[in-house]
Amino acid sequence: MERLKNFKIFRRKVAPINEDYAEFVEKKIPVIWVMSPENCGNSTISSMLSECSKFQLIEIDKLLKVYSVRYANNPEVIHINRCLEREMPVPCQILIKALKEEILMSFRYVEGFIISGFPCTHSQAKLFVRKICAVSVIVHINLKLDAYLTRVLFYDSKTDINKARINFIKYNRKLQPVRKNYEDKIVSVKCVYPKEDAVTRLLDILEDDYGFKFKRLYTK
Repeated sequence: MERLKNFKIFRRKVAPINEDYAEFVEKKIPVIWVMSPENCGNSTISSMLSECSKFQLIEIDKLLKVYSVRYANNPEVIHINRCLEREMPVPCQILIKALKEEILMSFRYVEGFIISGFPCTHSQAKLFVRKICAVSVIVHINLKLDAYLTRVLFYDSKTDINKARINFIKYNRKLQPVRKNYEDKIVSVKCVYPKEDAVTRLLDILEDDYGFKFKRLYTK
């Protein structure tokens, strides 16, 4: 009996249910990722896609800046700012936390989300699916290396072309697992001019193959 008196019962702690998150999951709101290397028309196509719908556009760079201002005294923000200054990726956990907060604040007022510039790695993709929700469609803006380098030089003639080439190759290698594991959800779009043509083709695919409905703001 003495041994029983000293015996402690350890109970597993159960995380409190987040009512906002439970409601979000129940509504099954669609989420579209738009991924591409820098200067491939990601922001432009994402913005145009958002204008044709009631989907909220979330741009990763802008999201992190807003998050940094909102939590200026948080140690995480110091880490975010350091990463942004050094052009390093923000840790997955912090990025997903910021995304989840943004989504839970606004999901009641939109029909879906378009996340521009995401994911950059397979780890980001996996953590998003585990912590937030499944992705509905992944728009991959496709561009060949030569075309990419031409675009980069057009935007900034002083760009280090070798560095740009290496970054492009590294980026595509990082995304190989994403393309492999989410193959059935990827829509590949060529970055062409005029940009209205690229968006019109994308809308055709999203409507015909995935059942989305968009306003046709751009003529075919």
